[in-house]
Amino acid sequence: MQEEREQQQRTTLILGIIVGAVVVGAVIWYILYNVRYSARLELHIAPNNALIYLNDKEIRNRNQQIRPGEHVIRVEREGFETQEEEFSVAGGETFNVSIALLPSDGNLDWYNNNPRDALILDGVRQREQDRIVQDALNSDPIFGILPFTEDEFGLKYVIEAAYSNGVRLLIRLNTCSDMVAEYYKEQAFEWLRSQGFEPNNYHIDYMTLCG
Repeated sequence: MQEEREQQQRTTLILGIIVGAVVVGAVIWYILYNVRYSARLELHIAPNNALIYLNDKEIRNRNQQIRPGEHVIRVEREGFETQEEEFSVAGGETFNVSIALLPSDGNLDWYNNNPRDALILDGVRQREQDRIVQDALNSDPIFGILPFTEDEFGLKYVIEAAYSNGVRLLIRLNTCSDMVAEYYKEQAFEWLRSQGFEPNNYHIDYMTLCG
């Protein structure tokens, strides 16, 4: 009886050591994995069944834990134009890849018939438009001084800037009088020139109180 009890104790101890070793090993593996693959890749890919390659290795169309550093992602599908993108991501960071392949024949019926993929296409187009607008905002310092309101001794005019197929200015003239409107225009032009900008280099729209 004493011998059986000792044998059970030894067996329990051995099992405890094994379980402890497995747990410690799993914790070490988890820590090493998260250190090695500490960056996150979020994918928004259309078509949904496109082939996706990260550094020439095929991956699934879902979010991935990846190594920090330089990467190349390639997306392809028969009947669509292949797209490739290079990116760099640091440890602990998340990098978003949004790619919507365009049909080789230019026919967008695929997206008309696949709402989920159409949403991704819309998102890609919107992000590209936002990037173009942001590049314009960063490239033209006039956005740094506008909008401007001339309201000394009463509101006269407001100058605004926007991007729509190029930088455009809108001058709102606080009058219905053609004569006063011309006077305010000249004042607005003089103010722009005083800030170092030539009005004639921009497309300008005008709006008065009467339309």
